[in-house]
Amino acid sequence: MIRPLDPRVGENRPIEVIKQEAEAFLKEMLAEGLFDSSEVFEQRLMEVIKQIGESSVECMVWEDDAGDDGVQRRKVQGVSSNGYVQTKEELEWGVRIAWRNSRKCIMRAHCWDLKCLDLRDIKTSKGMLDAIIKHCPTAYNRGRIIPTVFIFPGRRVDCSGPMFWSQQFLNFAGYELSPGEVLGDPAQVQLTKDIIALGWQPPTPKTRWDILPLVVMAEGDEPEFATLPPELTQLVSIAHPQYPKIADLDLRWGKFPALSRLGFDIGGVQYTASPFIGWFMDAEIAVRNLADTFRYNVLPEVAKAIGWSSPSHTFGELPDHERLLWLSRAQAELNYAVYCSFQKAGVTCTSSLTASHSWTTFDDQHLREKGYRLNADPYWISPPQGSVVPLWHRGGAPNYQPKPLIARHRCDPVQVWNRRYNALTRVEGQLDNADYDEDRPAGPQSEVHIFYCGTNGTAAKLAERLRIFMAKKSSKIVGEFGTLNSFDPCKIHPGGTVLFIVSTTGTGEIPSNGQQFIKKMNVELAFPLLKFSILGIGDSGYHGTFNWACKSVQRMLKEKQLKPLMLDCVTESDVSVENPPWTDFRVWCSRIERALDGKTEEGKLEPGKTDHTDNLYEKQYSILKAYKMATMRFDPFIHRPGEILKLSLEIPESDYEPMGHIRLLPRNSEVAAQRVMTLLEINDDQTIGTVAKENPVYPSQIQDQRQVQLLAVPIRQFLKDFVDLRSPFISMDWAQNLSNVKNGPALQVLEHLSRSPQHLSPSISPMEILLSLTPLRPRSYSIASSSEHTVDPDTSAIGTTLDVFVRIIPNGRFSHHCLSEVGNGGKILYKLTPNNICLPLLKLNGKPLVVVACGTGIAPVRSLLQYLIRTNNTGSKISVFIGFRPDDSSTELFIEIAEQALEKGILDILDVVPSNKEKVRVQDHFGDCKEALRRKLGEEAGYFYVCGNAVVVREVKDRLKGVLGPDIWTRVQERILEETF
Repeated sequence: MIRPLDPRVGENRPIEVIKQEAEAFLKEMLAEGLFDSSEVFEQRLMEVIKQIGESSVECMVWEDDAGDDGVQRRKVQGVSSNGYVQTKEELEWGVRIAWRNSRKCIMRAHCWDLKCLDLRDIKTSKGMLDAIIKHCPTAYNRGRIIPTVFIFPGRRVDCSGPMFWSQQFLNFAGYELSPGEVLGDPAQVQLTKDIIALGWQPPTPKTRWDILPLVVMAEGDEPEFATLPPELTQLVSIAHPQYPKIADLDLRWGKFPALSRLGFDIGGVQYTASPFIGWFMDAEIAVRNLADTFRYNVLPEVAKAIGWSSPSHTFGELPDHERLLWLSRAQAELNYAVYCSFQKAGVTCTSSLTASHSWTTFDDQHLREKGYRLNADPYWISPPQGSVVPLWHRGGAPNYQPKPLIARHRCDPVQVWNRRYNALTRVEGQLDNADYDEDRPAGPQSEVHIFYCGTNGTAAKLAERLRIFMAKKSSKIVGEFGTLNSFDPCKIHPGGTVLFIVSTTGTGEIPSNGQQFIKKMNVELAFPLLKFSILGIGDSGYHGTFNWACKSVQRMLKEKQLKPLMLDCVTESDVSVENPPWTDFRVWCSRIERALDGKTEEGKLEPGKTDHTDNLYEKQYSILKAYKMATMRFDPFIHRPGEILKLSLEIPESDYEPMGHIRLLPRNSEVAAQRVMTLLEINDDQTIGTVAKENPVYPSQIQDQRQVQLLAVPIRQFLKDFVDLRSPFISMDWAQNLSNVKNGPALQVLEHLSRSPQHLSPSISPMEILLSLTPLRPRSYSIASSSEHTVDPDTSAIGTTLDVFVRIIPNGRFSHHCLSEVGNGGKILYKLTPNNICLPLLKLNGKPLVVVACGTGIAPVRSLLQYLIRTNNTGSKISVFIGFRPDDSSTELFIEIAEQALEKGILDILDVVPSNKEKVRVQDHFGDCKEALRRKLGEEAGYFYVCGNAVVVREVKDRLKGVLGPDIWTRVQERILEETF
């Protein structure tokens, strides 16, 4: 069954639609006998239409556009209205009918018992909180719950309307302790972070049953939060009459559901803040909230409490049929325990069978009286126990959504506040110097402020961990916290410390949630006296732009005369070694803690100097532990500067992710390593003790001191895999006593010294020279194939072939030198890494995809097409636009796969654009397919993927914007995926 899209409140609608809905609403009241006469109805209708007309506003409105592919929503210039003031009778009847029409609710038989509290005169956040705290105990009614709805002011044109941040009045906090580990409700992790950022202090100690405060936000007002009275927040403890061990699990739940992010759409008026109090059905708690694997996931614990045990297996290791048996038993017993516990506590709760019977009786009565059944969504209305509940088998209900209705808001309230807050920040950013001194808030002199920027969540995760660490470990008060865009010196008191976590994106840029920071830094404003430290998040696989963003932030802060908190104000982490970079993060945190406590760091940091043993070579050791050995296959005749070479790697994995990435380590050849050993007179059995190996530490722990042990690495291996003999030395301290020695490629410098009269002095330690070499860094490439198994002719072992496209760059470290020296059939170290950007493209689920790629950017596209051909996935239609040079050998390899995809029906457009004198680019062909692109990306909500260099990506997006128009371009933003090389 195709379920219709859920309607939403919170949007401007054409004035004609508002009038039509108002008239239909009043006519329905007339039909139900709620007007004394038709004359009274006509008079009221005239009043309503007049009010709607008098409050009309020109604005952008949402309207339905009926086409061949169904009804689509679009935004156009038009006229809307602030509506009319509904009478209390109209409001009360409207909310009851909206509940009756709620196709996802099984409890609608009680709609005529719904009590409506008219709070439309309350216009402030504090007033909303006070009203809820005042009236909520009455609705709770000491456990004998009275279904109640609180109606706050209706929404006006171009406003969000009043809103609730909280999903329910009683939400449990979710504290993220480490990646994948949550204390409390995992569904509320983000809300918990948002409320903490608002100023809430969690209780000490934290538990998994901490109730979050209720957060409300009136239109035009700041959010306010408060905790409900203890009578309401006291939890029901879950126990079972026959299984006492279930009580030992300390399971609990709130006494009542109060859905607070729902709104009502009644007769053309939208009420965006309309929390609704009712009572629970047992399965809501036992089968969903407590049992769902993405919530509290307690069924394995319950299974043990009711008798499961095994001396040799964990619960997850059970065969599927046995695990299902125990999960089903645990679910049934937990459901019984929940119902019994609520009954014992004297709190209203209905059983699944009772609720089902109540609904079917109500629906049957409606059918007898009105001649048709009520609308219902079978996915939602059937209790989650499945076919054991008779309602599961009941069909024939119309699945549509009439009005009046209950609906969610089309906007997220936290995002609404962030946009409003950032708008205020931009205004404050224009204040002059005098305003800064005048408006700076009074407060503690020693605050720590935390800001972050990044695109994939790593920076935000580390920033949240840093805030928790500072709150626990430091006496300083944590002040401002947010993205780099929210950094505002006006809000920071002189003498404070600012900590930045900065990711690098694209070709070295500061991410989008840090771009406003750049603009603020370019404004001539006085900055307070602050200290700072930065943790950079970079990827050494992109060695040319490694941690550029954090260095850019450092430069701008120094230009504003901010002072480093520590000797070296930037700590550069490397996600190619560890992702997230917990090790570097822990060290950074420990150094920050010492600095804030007034402890000075020993020694003096010299430019270009680095602690090799504890940093560079430790990281190199960590890199190598994650790498495997592959055999390279390529055509030596195509290995020419400027060519795109297909490099095939024979790897031991049986499978790999299409469109993923691979890191290749451009190791030094055996000849180069032997030459250095000869020049430095090093024996083959000599080792070098360079690697400090860190003991395993759980990521959530931050140690003050790292425990290390020295490992011996054979120098031959060190020269092949640890250091780059074609890069300059990190330091030339070892050559201070040698004249006319200039830094350059390490092997060339050593060759030069071997031929010079001064040669290498016996006093110069070979180890000192070795420890001055630059660590070897991997190169990243996109995978250009899908998994294909091969058999090694020598060992008969089954492996997999993986292709990458490599453009041969003159003197390129990997493409030129490494491939030449190691050669066809040689061994290379590699590591597979996921490509989270492209994951949606592997699960299109019938949605179309438009692809643009140039040069080596065709590699991931080839990988995707191979994958779709191999899996016979023809459900989504793909349109491909390719730009290439006619002499590139990779083009023929791509066209071969593309033609197979055409035959399979996977491609519907293949537009191949060779380089040409007229400078016609691939994106210039968009105009020829304008209608197809607008349909695929607009009406059909397809994806757009572009892969190329920064210039190509920018120009392609600019051209696409012009073809799609502003409306579709705005809607398609979250479905535009880009990769830049």
